[in-house]
Amino acid sequence: MSFSFDMSWEELFWLLDGHEVHIVDEESRLDVEALVAHYARVGIDVVNVTPSFARELLRAGLLDHRPPALVLLGGEAVPAELWTTLRDHPHTAGYDLYGPTEFTINALGVDLGSGAAPCL
Repeated sequence: MSFSFDMSWEELFWLLDGHEVHIVDEESRLDVEALVAHYARVGIDVVNVTPSFARELLRAGLLDHRPPALVLLGGEAVPAELWTTLRDHPHTAGYDLYGPTEFTINALGVDLGSGAAPCL
């Protein structure tokens, strides 16, 4: 994501809370297994992705070894199986931060642990 996109600035605020921001290039993003291995190696604690990409990260083992404490999902509807997986994980919290792209900001924020099913 380009830093000219207003939503990209949100991640920079994590720096104020003592986090590191890792910018993943296109080549690394496409190698999901290597990306998940990198996340486990460096200890990524927050992942902010679309639900479709989160599903790929989970298939590659994101929640298996040193899972992130927080998975933020936005840009598309959260499928029921992803909602349930994150809701039921003992070490990872999930949030649905859905917002249509024309808003370029989160219009809805829901803790996945607060409901049995996605907000549709």
